[in-house]
Amino acid sequence: MITPGLRRLIEPPRQFCPIFTIVLALWIAASPTVTRPTPLFLTRGLFELVYSALTWRDTVRDDLSALIPLENRTWHMLLPVACYPFGIGSGGLLLWRTPAACVVLALAMGMLLGIGIHNAWDITGWTITRRG
Repeated sequence: MITPGLRRLIEPPRQFCPIFTIVLALWIAASPTVTRPTPLFLTRGLFELVYSALTWRDTVRDDLSALIPLENRTWHMLLPVACYPFGIGSGGLLLWRTPAACVVLALAMGMLLGIGIHNAWDITGWTITRRG
């Protein structure tokens, strides 16, 4: 379940990133030139990595990391961070017009979607069961 320290990991910018990915994927589908959104994919992936690193740094600095159980650290921080390089890689593959670019993007989006669904149910369960 979610602890107070985990709240730091659940902020609007982190929730905005999957929406941004969907918009970019739709842009690719509608774009006659696939390489146009490539800089946005690369920027998005780098933004997510930097944002996650800063969030974790602040969590450790404020001694909140001890309050976050390993399961929550894994689902809310480690697994998404493991997916971000796929998003950056898909941008690079789009730049080189590699056919595998859309497959890599689909894998990254699928993994982030699954992680997001798990985290949403985790937050819902925590909200319902917490005492207050």
